[in-house]
Amino acid sequence: MDEASLSSHGHKQLKHLSQSHDLRETVQVYEKGSSGRKDLVYSGEQQDSVEREEIVVTLQGFILRCNLSPITRNDQLSKNPVAAKQSLVLTGLGNDDFETAARAVLEIHTLFASTLPDNALLPWKPIRDEDFVCIEFSNRFFETGGDSESRIVQLSADIDPMGFLRAHCPTGRHTEDNVVLYYERHINPNSGEKTYLACKPVCVRVGQLVEIQASFCTVPITKGRHTMLSKLRVVCILGNPVQEDLNNEIFKVVKESPRSPTKKTKRNVGYESQQGSQEETNTTAALKRLRLEDTSMDQH
Repeated sequence: MDEASLSSHGHKQLKHLSQSHDLRETVQVYEKGSSGRKDLVYSGEQQDSVEREEIVVTLQGFILRCNLSPITRNDQLSKNPVAAKQSLVLTGLGNDDFETAARAVLEIHTLFASTLPDNALLPWKPIRDEDFVCIEFSNRFFETGGDSESRIVQLSADIDPMGFLRAHCPTGRHTEDNVVLYYERHINPNSGEKTYLACKPVCVRVGQLVEIQASFCTVPITKGRHTMLSKLRVVCILGNPVQEDLNNEIFKVVKESPRSPTKKTKRNVGYESQQGSQEETNTTAALKRLRLEDTSMDQH
């Protein structure tokens, strides 16, 4: 997966935050407003700034499950549509760097917990699927009060083309904090140059190798408890190795399977009725007889 990694445009790879010392040197927890939300931001020079820069990390992995836009059916929405979200689960299929990234998320959780009362932060642990470590990232379509300072933006037609989401949540605030961007990497076969072009969410599928960009925050929920969010920011498709391997296997099976002898197929098409065809046959026979009769007459 390292060879497929993006030049991360200044974003730190999640695995590099797996050591507690490095994490505390790089980031700090910043409480935004009076909502009780806490964000992970860069530490150091920006400490006295009015606006802190949220730390955005990158991670590469294969999509194990995804629930992304567009919303084209009502049954895609939960019983509480205002809580509807875009989400995906990534797996590294045993890759060491991916498992290091999972440890980094645990370190981030520990850092957040140190800024809250004991046991106030709900536990976090990675998902396991067939002994492989997996991590879920998500982002709600609507802001729920945790980041009221974010600017409201229009719901894209790529997200809600049929209007189901807006119909269920007419007063929902879709803000910059709720936006997920989608890209696809293209490699020039001659020069090897890489370009990253915007694509539609529908292009993202299970099995693809992707790089995601994400951030982390905690939000209050109920009774003094808080939960950590792994917020999805960007999904970039790097390739389709699983689908390509499957296609290669299918092609190999087809290529190696024995060929049956070619058989001709008779086809009877058109608008002529059976009666018309019979009349044509009779006419042809009559013409043949006429030619024979003309030949007989010439002989006499």
